[in-house]
Amino acid sequence: MKSLQIERRPYRTGFTQIEILVTIGLISLLIALLLPAIQAARERSRMVSCLNNLRQIGVAYQSMESTHRAFPPLLNRDPRLPQQWNDLSKFNVKSAHYYMLPGLEQKSVYESIVLDNDVWTGNDPIQSSLNQAVLDMYVPVFVCPSNNVGQGGVSYLICYGTSSSGESTPGHQPPNTVLPGVANGVSSNMIADGLSNTVAFSERLTGDQDSERYNPSRDWAYIDSLSQAIESTSPLLPDMMQHLCRRDVRMEQQHASYNGSGWLFGRLGVTGYNHVLTPNSTTADCATPGGGVGAYSARSRHFQGVHALFCDGSTRFWSESVDTSVWRAVGTISGDEVGE
Repeated sequence: MKSLQIERRPYRTGFTQIEILVTIGLISLLIALLLPAIQAARERSRMVSCLNNLRQIGVAYQSMESTHRAFPPLLNRDPRLPQQWNDLSKFNVKSAHYYMLPGLEQKSVYESIVLDNDVWTGNDPIQSSLNQAVLDMYVPVFVCPSNNVGQGGVSYLICYGTSSSGESTPGHQPPNTVLPGVANGVSSNMIADGLSNTVAFSERLTGDQDSERYNPSRDWAYIDSLSQAIESTSPLLPDMMQHLCRRDVRMEQQHASYNGSGWLFGRLGVTGYNHVLTPNSTTADCATPGGGVGAYSARSRHFQGVHALFCDGSTRFWSESVDTSVWRAVGTISGDEVGE
């Protein structure tokens, strides 16, 4: 009698191509779903770091006012006597960032800077005859992690009010539109709108350092119509600036890409910005050929807005959809406006 034998099929140890493809597809789908969340978490972390940097700057900024009875100006040419902001006899125009270095635990950098006979040369890139090594130095507290900043770059610029340069505007006599001013620093009791209603610093994207390619969100365009407007209209009002930037900026025009490229150099567009245009404005920044008078706006890589430091040391996030009148109001110091 023959025994019954059960035929056994060999045990399968592998996967079919279909199973592999399905698995890969599921993994890819999970990665696609998780990646935005990971990126958002990283950006939130960068925003927290950005705010912490601004708060440190705020402490140093207020300390300067307590010590010298005035906030440091956009630029000053007598760094030996920071309590006297009115000497414009020297070429070595140091920024407000320079004066705050000791309060930012950067005293060694502060003391290494040569004060006398330091001549600034060139525009793009910024150059210094005696302090180039310091000018190129990376100072973490001056850099927003979300911003692509090169050597010596700075993300946080000092507020220059609604002025397109050093001039005043009707209803905003000096130093109202030049907070904290050129040479003459502004004391806290001069800020009639209140320290909590007046911006001291905000963010700005650095230039892309590419003189051949114009980047509207990071560079500023040179337009001749600004020079013509200055000759016929004085002072140049913010609305006129906005109109000319919107009308005359073209992709093929000459531009500057050195904004924010050197924290040591006190100059509008480099370490200073203004409230002519709203944050992350779709209207590109513009300036007179060679720089100087222009619209230099607050801009960032954060989602739909920028951080701002107020004169009382507080920080707020400002939406890029903020009303133009409100944004200009918080940029001035004695216009009887209250920003919200």
